[in-house]
Amino acid sequence: MPVAKTLGVVGSIIAIVQISKTIISLCHFYIDSVDGAPQELRVILIEVSTLKAIAKSLQYLTQPNVANSTLLDQLAAISGPIEGCKKALKELEKLFPPTPTPVSGNGRNSTRRKLDAEIIQHKTTINLALTSELVHDLKDVKQKAEQIQNLLTEDERQQIQRWLVTTNPSGIHNRFQNLYEPGTASWMLRTPEWPLWIEGKHRCLWIHGIPGAGKSILASYLAEKIENYCTASSSGSSKLGHAYYYCYFGHNQDEASHFLRWIIGQLCRQYKDPRGTPENIQIG
Repeated sequence: MPVAKTLGVVGSIIAIVQISKTIISLCHFYIDSVDGAPQELRVILIEVSTLKAIAKSLQYLTQPNVANSTLLDQLAAISGPIEGCKKALKELEKLFPPTPTPVSGNGRNSTRRKLDAEIIQHKTTINLALTSELVHDLKDVKQKAEQIQNLLTEDERQQIQRWLVTTNPSGIHNRFQNLYEPGTASWMLRTPEWPLWIEGKHRCLWIHGIPGAGKSILASYLAEKIENYCTASSSGSSKLGHAYYYCYFGHNQDEASHFLRWIIGQLCRQYKDPRGTPENIQIG
């Protein structure tokens, strides 16, 4: 919204607040001190008091850091509720006599009721707009909070995954894959034991051979086939995890804990809900 137009809106809102204060004071005065004050004054007092509070909320919306141009444009149109309120309040103020005399009279009562109805209508429009804006702001805050939560949790997830890795066998795995000769290990896929194991019907697949026979190269080949199988067999609601580890004598260590940490880390990296991963690790 242009600065000049914003200043015009601010001026109209300030005028609504000031006229409302005047009418509220007059209502209090006549209700408390004038005999026969009409009942409509109490209704006007309530409606104008709530309008004043709403106008103060509108003052907040005109601040540069929170201004909503679309909302203010709609409310501040020439035939919009802000100008309508200001006009009705000015006309209502004129109905109060300058001196403390009875304000009754069928003509004035009818006019006051008409103006009060206009004020209620405009006030309701403004209030609905503010409520809609509040709902939008709440949704925006909720969305940003969820984004921040996801970012924080993702950072926690990565920290835990880094903490889990004490021995990384990727280098060994890549080296053996580079040594693989196409077609030399596919025989394993044709054995009766392979489908039973990969489908979960057998828990263990034991492959043995003398040193240098190519067991590690075969393992790197099978690890790739397992990854392909898990990817092809996974769906949106069900995902198969896969992991490998090489127990290497050159590590000169007990591989048990390093093996478990690596397997957990690999499975967590494949887990698609980052918010659940750290909690599951800690519980496990």
